[in-house]
This record gives sequence, C-alpha cells and structure tokens, in this order.
Amino acid sequence: MKGQHILIFQGLYYFITALWPLLHIDSFEVVTGKKRNHWLVYTVASLLLVSSLVYLYSGFKNASTPVETIILSVGNALALTCIDLVFVFKHKIRKIYLLDASLELLIIILLITIEKW
Repeated sequence: MKGQHILIFQGLYYFITALWPLLHIDSFEVVTGKKRNHWLVYTVASLLLVSSLVYLYSGFKNASTPVETIILSVGNALALTCIDLVFVFKHKIRKIYLLDASLELLIIILLITIEKW
C-alpha cells in the first residue's frame, strides 16, 4: 500500500464524518450522543472537512507528499485518538468513539510505517 492510498482513505473518512453533523445534526447525535454545544461540533467538523480536502488533494495528485501534509495527517489522527480515549474512559462520550480511535490508530500506524510514498 502506498502513502497516497492511506491519505485518500483518511480524507474520505474525515470528509464523510465531518459532513454528517453539518448536514444532519439530529442523526449524528442519535449515534454519538446529545451535544451541549452545536457550535463546537460545527467548528470541529468544519476544520476536519478542510483537513480532509488536503488529504484527498495530496492523495490524488499522484506525486511526492510534502512532509507538512504527513505531519498534519498524523497530528490530526493522534489528537483525535487521545480525545476519544480520554473522554470515553471518563464516561463523557459514548463508546462508539472507540471505533473512531481504532481507525485513527490504524491510520497512524500505516502512515508511520509506510515505505513508499
């Protein structure tokens, strides 16, 4: 697997999960739990949407990926993993976020062990 494929996967994953609360917050809350501050959900979703476009562009351009994109990719995945784990174990968010943490960890492992970009 090439690094570009991982970025495309991460880009699509972030795009879909970021767009979901922006388009239909009610169904998002059915799965993830009621949110106190919709503005915060919209803010995080919007930022992840922007990141997703960077990953998709980088993945599809079929050229060498700048180290800045890789740092952003691993950094986003690491930050989201930490948030998921801390707040699930503090019982502040639902256990469904452990699925997200698992996918984020997979992305991190693949990105840091990839040999061919």
